[in-house]
Amino acid sequence: EEYLFILDRDSGRLLRSDSENTYCLVGCGGIGSASNRLNHPSSFNFDRQGNLFVVDRHNRRIQKFLLTSNSCGKSLILATTELHRFSFQVFVPYTPVLTLAQWHSDGVTVANWTIAGNRTLAIFVDQNDTLYAAARGFQQIKMWTGGNLMPQRNWTISSLTRSMFVAANGDVYVDHITSHRVIRWRWPDRLAVPVMSIPSGCYG
Repeated sequence: EEYLFILDRDSGRLLRSDSENTYCLVGCGGIGSASNRLNHPSSFNFDRQGNLFVVDRHNRRIQKFLLTSNSCGKSLILATTELHRFSFQVFVPYTPVLTLAQWHSDGVTVANWTIAGNRTLAIFVDQNDTLYAAARGFQQIKMWTGGNLMPQRNWTISSLTRSMFVAANGDVYVDHITSHRVIRWRWPDRLAVPVMSIPSGCYG
């Protein structure tokens, strides 16, 4: 079955929509700062175990929600008319996520604003479960490997970015807001190479 994962930004929740219904997965109690709430989430991704990472923008943190079931269960079904303004991402996780998969309602803070900065918008988890965060406040790409609490690498970048993608070879692609270009930060020499022009900033 085909479905979308949707960040309902203004309502502070992550949704999954199929051909019949829209389900709330995390942040279902409304906007807030508790561990089970989100406030203007801006990006999300999955690791190989199906755990969910969310940039909780206005709470200035990156949250991890553990996968509790990948077979059966119940989620809160919402009417599609309840959707507010949202940003959405569509992708295939490294680990297949079944229709009735569930995540723990309480997130664990992977990084707060002192580590990730207070303007982080984008994250990416690669096939080795390395977490990347575009820390706009520090103008850095930060990398966490092996479940470490502190980032193992910090790349200084000369741009503010709202979206990011990491290729299998370790090259990092970001949107360069001021020049309206996509920049490839080549690994391991960290050389910045423009690869395309875009009419406006990218999210997702």
